[in-house]
Amino acid sequence: MERCRLRHTEDTGTIKALIREATQAGEAAYRGSMVMRKRVARVGANLALESSGEGAGEYLGSKAAGVEASFTEAALEALMSMPGCQSVL
Repeated sequence: MERCRLRHTEDTGTIKALIREATQAGEAAYRGSMVMRKRVARVGANLALESSGEGAGEYLGSKAAGVEASFTEAALEALMSMPGCQSVL
């Protein structure tokens, strides 16, 4: 069986150009995904800090007021502070 070999013609230059373009497109997609990953991480961290701060504030505020502090109420307060929950509930 004879192997199929590329001849040194214009086709070889075209294939090299296609490989170069595909490589550049892949690198651009990778860079774009890294930017998106950072944005998602930043939003997730902000959401976690905001909601946990609300829950901790509810719990510690109840303790400071001398009222029985409830973990359930603190967790509910944390969930209610998430975006979209305030307008729905």
